[in-house]
Amino acid sequence: MFTVLVTRPDQTADYFVWPISPPATAMFIGAGYLGTGITLLAALAYARSWSQVRLFVLPVAVFAALMLTATGLHANRFFWDRPQTWLWISLYGVILIGAVGLTVTERRAIDGLGVRRLTGAQSGLLAGAGLLMGVWAATMFLAPTLANTFWPWMLTPLTARVVGAWVGVGAALGLAAGLTGDLSSLKLPLTGWMITVVLFILTGLASLAAMTADDPRTWLYFGALGLSIPGAAWMLRGSAGRESLTR
Repeated sequence: MFTVLVTRPDQTADYFVWPISPPATAMFIGAGYLGTGITLLAALAYARSWSQVRLFVLPVAVFAALMLTATGLHANRFFWDRPQTWLWISLYGVILIGAVGLTVTERRAIDGLGVRRLTGAQSGLLAGAGLLMGVWAATMFLAPTLANTFWPWMLTPLTARVVGAWVGVGAALGLAAGLTGDLSSLKLPLTGWMITVVLFILTGLASLAAMTADDPRTWLYFGALGLSIPGAAWMLRGSAGRESLTR
């Protein structure tokens, strides 16, 4: 899915579940799928306990729920005669059900185990970033016509909600990490976030034709994404240092 969205973003009417315009939006969505795929594969390869993957559950569940809701709200935009559309619906339904099941399993798995804690400053920064992204995502999802006041290229109500769902992933991750304060569960999700943000930046640079160079929204887009990378790297470095001290 991510391959065709990134390499053929102007042909979504021919092969995707709904026609996406402009191509910059298709590339953004494709970058999100690619980053998520890399992150989940890394989690499967390197995670050795539930504590290392517990923070994936809420963001994935939030994303699946928002995507299903967006699909229902804009059902007339989808190609229901294509099998990939039904696969789209089924996949997010399975993900949502699986996330609920994993949450129950996770609670049982970590019950009684010691948890290495983040500092208060780290928890506060993560929760604060999650809250800001949550407001951003909620605005795009609940009032999609307002999205174009701060997004650097044109979005339709459907694509505003889909982009808002991706912002919601970051919001859920930040809030969950800040509120749980669990050090051991932070490394893989934050690494995956950095990978995904880099892909958003790269696809954004490839879509500069859809933006205006002197538009503040363009600088806000790249600036917010760019600042999140050193922020996540600093958090990872601090977490790694604290983790080594606890061993």
